[in-house]
Amino acid sequence: MVGFLSIILAHKGAHILIKAFIQADQKNLYLKIFGDPLLEMEYFEQLKNQSKDHRTEFLGRYNNEDMENILQDLDLVILPSLWWENNPLVMLRALAHKVPVIVSDFPGMTEIVRDGVNGFVFRPGDSNHLKDILIQIGKTPSLLNDIKKNISYSK
Repeated sequence: MVGFLSIILAHKGAHILIKAFIQADQKNLYLKIFGDPLLEMEYFEQLKNQSKDHRTEFLGRYNNEDMENILQDLDLVILPSLWWENNPLVMLRALAHKVPVIVSDFPGMTEIVRDGVNGFVFRPGDSNHLKDILIQIGKTPSLLNDIKKNISYSK
């Protein structure tokens, strides 16, 4: 189970993730999108129209106190941001719960996530690069177990 947890704004890159997810077409991967769409409802509607796949679920707003339960159900969290992030809370919480992450190659995230070691890094805005990572994970899900062993971030 792949998760996106963020406010639904274009610069957070959910459209990049959905495009990569659809193109990867890995039948064993499912996508859960958590986030409040109230600020950019038009963008949110575009995301829903972009993803007609039964493996994608839009679950709406979540509270920070719900994050632990959400993370327990996820195998992977993706932060496809299109701009610089300063140690995003979602990334830190995912790692604290031993959930591997895929992040855009921006400072603030790549200072913690090392590609292929404790997570994965892709070129910002490059859905093809993200797709390739998702295909690799879909074809070799045990890869995530190796990544989990290297996560040393604590709660």
